Amino acid sequence: IQYLSFLSRLFVLDFGKTTPPERPVSEMIANAFPLTLQLTFYGVLIAVVIAVVFGVMGALYRDKMPDQLVRVFSIAAVATPSFWLGILLIQWLALGANPLFPSGGAAPEGSGLGGWLAHMTLPALALAIPVSASLIRVVRTSMVEELDKDYVRTAIGNGVPRTRLGMPCSRA
Repeated sequence: IQYLSFLSRLFVLDFGKTTPPERPVSEMIANAFPLTLQLTFYGVLIAVVIAVVFGVMGALYRDKMPDQLVRVFSIAAVATPSFWLGILLIQWLALGANPLFPSGGAAPEGSGLGGWLAHMTLPALALAIPVSASLIRVVRTSMVEELDKDYVRTAIGNGVPRTRLGMPCSRA
């Protein structure tokens, strides 16, 4: 009966109240939602940048040392849980004698873009790195397929410099 009552209240977005102190859960969700959206968009932006840079590098240097490093990174990053990566990032970059980032809480009011970036970068990285790993594989594979197409080979055969095609100067 309690479960059915809870389900019926969900239709009107009544999520109930917390135990002491009693606050509406919907109010807590509404307060956290803007920061959650900001963190999500920042994390996706970082993931896309990492994926494009490393995916293109892996494709351009296919089967060479940079490509091998990119593959190892992407396999390790896919297997890394975000919560554990977040803890490691805090230990490495936010604690110690010279911390690079603050380790807790939201940016203080009036801190501007710099304060927002400082407080959001570590959580965004913790979310972005595992996501970027699978995107790296997609970008690398797509780029390798494109570089193997006939029009690229024809351009190289007709004397178009490899650097003009965005490729490294020499391939063995």
